[in-house]
Amino acid sequence: MYDFAVCTVENPLAPVKKMIPSTNRDEIAKFVPRQLVRMAPKSAEEVKIEIEMEAWTLQLRRSAARDERVDARQKEIAAEEARLKRRGGRKKAARKTLTAEEVAAARKRRMDAEKAIREEEERRKKEEQQNKAVLAAAAKAGASVAAVEAQKRGGGVHGKAAKEGAEDKEAAMRMQKAKIEAEKQFNERKNTLEARAARERKFEEFLSKKEDAVTTPRTMSRRRVLRIVHRAMLRQEENFVICEWGCGEWVKMGQQQHFHEHEKCRKRIIPCNLGCPLKNTEEEWMSLKEGSIITNLQHHEEVECPRRLVPCRRRCGEWVAFSDLDIHMKDLCVKRPFPELYCRLGCGETFTGGAHRMLQCEEERLEHENEMCPLRLCRCSWKGCVALVRAKDRDRHRQKHIKSTGISVYPQPGVYVYEVPEKVFQVKVQVWGAGGGSGHIKKYEGGDGGSGGFVEALLSVVPREKLELCVGSGGDKGVYGKQIEVTSWDGRYVHLL
Repeated sequence: MYDFAVCTVENPLAPVKKMIPSTNRDEIAKFVPRQLVRMAPKSAEEVKIEIEMEAWTLQLRRSAARDERVDARQKEIAAEEARLKRRGGRKKAARKTLTAEEVAAARKRRMDAEKAIREEEERRKKEEQQNKAVLAAAAKAGASVAAVEAQKRGGGVHGKAAKEGAEDKEAAMRMQKAKIEAEKQFNERKNTLEARAARERKFEEFLSKKEDAVTTPRTMSRRRVLRIVHRAMLRQEENFVICEWGCGEWVKMGQQQHFHEHEKCRKRIIPCNLGCPLKNTEEEWMSLKEGSIITNLQHHEEVECPRRLVPCRRRCGEWVAFSDLDIHMKDLCVKRPFPELYCRLGCGETFTGGAHRMLQCEEERLEHENEMCPLRLCRCSWKGCVALVRAKDRDRHRQKHIKSTGISVYPQPGVYVYEVPEKVFQVKVQVWGAGGGSGHIKKYEGGDGGSGGFVEALLSVVPREKLELCVGSGGDKGVYGKQIEVTSWDGRYVHLL
């Protein structure tokens, strides 16, 4: 980029070269020959300043344009409010585009109104003529004009009755006239339709006779097409159009066409009722599914539609769309699984379940760690002992206390070796026998096992002597037994064993 803010001028007529600084480009271009102007490159700071000035100028232009638009909009709003104020607060009604039927109906209403006005004018003229004739006859008969006017207005009983009778008679005549007019229009319409049907039949007969006389298949097809085109033209003259969905039915333009194409046509496209993107014709929807007694629409909504409602597989009680089932089970289901909770003491016990049991699992873990975990620390209950041992080692620790008092207990079945302590010459032994197993016989009452015995004795021993102890177990449960008949040697007695 170059600038003319600083330039060097070389004047060949001047005796000495001179530097002419200037900031006006037009002035330099005017008084200095073009070939003597040498452009100097801009510095980085000058380029930056120029870019900032251009951005600032653009911003000012945009701000001015925005202010102009706002002012114009305010002026339009003020003008609209002034117009509404002049109209009394009523907005200008939007112009409605009328159909051909509405235009024809409006023309007919206007013609009927003009006809009613003309009939009303003619009736008034007749009444004036009749009034003039009555007044002239009354003047010839010598009656006063005031009496005639009072009688005409309904003065007196006879005048009022005459007026009411005249009104009833006039109403009856109008009703009869309207009835005759409606019958006339109906008959005209009927005759028109019958005449058109007769012309169509005649034309069909004519074409069929011509076809019988023609043997070329091409000509027969052409005639058939001409008949179809002729019938279509007749229908179009009566404002009938063929269905746009392709069902082939002719319907009248307007409300009948709208109802047929949106509610009645079997070829119209109908979307799925559940909101999936699948669309189909009503004929296809309502046809029976192959090998089934339900329609394609019912089969789609119950089996195939991705928006059909299905229950949660984890039985949380929610019904969700089939397309959203994976999201529900992964992120929303209250019974979705959560990471297993492990015992923090290291016994390996785990606590699992759905998200609805998260707090319950946490409580179970706390209860396990405080009350049931075999690795929890427990204080020894022996008097005077303050040791902390794990729950699984409590019995072994208690046995040490018992042995320190000179007592040894062997409750479990097995073979044990007892070493006599120093300075001990007698040992007291207490032995409890194990109980026997129970049993019974089929169809008879059974019996319980017998209880074990008890023996207590003092044994003389030698210090450091080893004694072998054998602890037995209780009797096992019995097996099903049976009775055996045994006859005495002489055959007179029978014993049941």
